[in-house]
Amino acid sequence: MKRMMLTALAGLVAMFSMAAGFRTVRLSEIARATDLPVRAMQGSTEDISYRSHPLRVCYNGTGDISHIGYRIFTDAQLEFAAPRGILLYLERYLLETDIPHLGGSPGYTENLTVQEGELSMLFSVTEETPISVMEKRRQKYRLSFAVSDGTDLVIDVKANSQFILGADIVELERIAMRDIQRMPRLLPPYDWSGESAISIGDRLLLCRESAFLDNAIRSDVYLTEFKDGRRTIYCDTKNPWRSMANVVLTGDVPFPVPMKLHVRSYEENSDTILVTLQQFIGFCRDEDCTLYFGIKGQDSTMVHATLYALSNPLSFCHVISMDIPQTLTEDVMRENVETPICCTLYSYVPLHYMDENFFQIPDNQLWPSGFPSTEVDAGHTPCYSTPESDLHTRQSDDI
Repeated sequence: MKRMMLTALAGLVAMFSMAAGFRTVRLSEIARATDLPVRAMQGSTEDISYRSHPLRVCYNGTGDISHIGYRIFTDAQLEFAAPRGILLYLERYLLETDIPHLGGSPGYTENLTVQEGELSMLFSVTEETPISVMEKRRQKYRLSFAVSDGTDLVIDVKANSQFILGADIVELERIAMRDIQRMPRLLPPYDWSGESAISIGDRLLLCRESAFLDNAIRSDVYLTEFKDGRRTIYCDTKNPWRSMANVVLTGDVPFPVPMKLHVRSYEENSDTILVTLQQFIGFCRDEDCTLYFGIKGQDSTMVHATLYALSNPLSFCHVISMDIPQTLTEDVMRENVETPICCTLYSYVPLHYMDENFFQIPDNQLWPSGFPSTEVDAGHTPCYSTPESDLHTRQSDDI
C-alpha cells in the first residue's frame, strides 16, 4: 500500500511538473476561480468551459498560460478584425465580470466603458459579425459590433497596457526579467525569402523600412541576395554601423551575441542579468513588438545606441540603451562575439510618456554614406506610425 501511495504521489508530481505556469498573477487567480482543469495546464484546451461558455486558453513562447477568457472571436477575427491584444482583453474582461469576488485594482473597471448596448452582447458575436475599430492614438480604442437586428454594441477601451495585460508595472518588470532569461539563447534561422524587399544596389535589398519618433530611428533591415536566391542579413566591415543595426534588429546569426542587461525597476532590488541578444529579441517577438534602432554617438571603443521594441496596439514600448563594442561587426563576421553589449532596459514604458527627447541626435549625421539614403531631409515630421498600426484601425479624434 505504501509503495502504491508513493507511486501515485510521484505520478502526481510528474504531472504537475509538466504543467504550464501563468504569465501573470491575475491569470492564476482566474484559473483557480474557474477550476481550470489540469489538462489545460498541460496544453489541452478542447472542451473547456465556464458557466456553459467555452474558454480560450493561450500560451506564450515560454510555455506559460498567457490568456484565459471566453472564446468570443474566431481565429480570423483575432488576426484581421482588430488588434489581437485588444480582442483577447475583451474575452478576459467578460470572463472576469462573471467570476464572483475576483475584483480588480483601482480603476480597473473604468478602463472599459460600454457606450451602447450591454457587455453580454459579446456572446452574440459570430464569424459573420461586422467589427469596426477606431483609434485615438495612444489614448483609447472604440470597437463597434453589429451583433443582430441592427443593434450595435459599442465599447471604449483605454490604451492602458497594465490593465490590458492584467498586471501593474512592478509585476510587468518582474515578468520581463523572468521571461527574457527563459527564452532560447539562439533564434531559429529566419527565412528572408518571404520578405517584401526593394533592390538598392548590386545584390543589396532593403526591407521592413519604417521609422519611430525620428527618421534616424529605424526598423530597416538590409539583405544580401545571392545568385541562387538565398538571402542573409548584410554584414560587412565596409559599412559597420549598417551591419550592426542588422544584427541588433534581427539577431539572425547562428551563435550567441552576449548581452549584459541591467533592468531598471521601480523596486530597489533591480538587477543585472547575463543573457543573449537573441533572448531579448525572442521576448520582444513573443509580445508582437516591432524593433527600431538608432545610433546616438560613439567613442573609441563603443557605439552608443537605443533599441525600441514598440507595441502600438497595447501602447507601450521597451526602451533599451546600448553600449555596443565597435568590434561587433568584425566579431560577427568571425562568428565569435565575446565582448557583451552593455544595456539598460526600461520595460513597458507607456507611449504617452515618449517623445523625441528619448532620442537626441547629434548635429553630425552618424550613418555612413555607403548606401543610397531612404531618409527624408532634416526638418521632417516625426513618424509615429508603423505599417502594422494601420492594418485594423482608423484614426479619429472624435471618440
